[in-house]
Amino acid sequence: MKKIFYIIATALMLSACCETEEANVYTSECEREFVQILYDGNWGIGLQVFRFEYGGHKYILFGGYETKNGIVHDPDCPCHTVETPPKTETSDYPSWW
Repeated sequence: MKKIFYIIATALMLSACCETEEANVYTSECEREFVQILYDGNWGIGLQVFRFEYGGHKYILFGGYETKNGIVHDPDCPCHTVETPPKTETSDYPSWW
């Protein structure tokens, strides 16, 4: 009896975890560069650099070995050039102060 119970419980647990989701796939063309970082004379690290756009922003992906990966928001992204209006008030104190 226990075996039947365990089989039914296992079947219910496995079927409850199976939820089908549609993944959104985004493709973007990118530029690929290779960078060789030298240190300590002849020692160096080789990295692949990918520049791509996603969601209206520009990003840089660094790819090397398993521990030498990373992604940053590109400093040349157009969102960094948005001008902020200048402050007219130079003091933090209220006007009646």
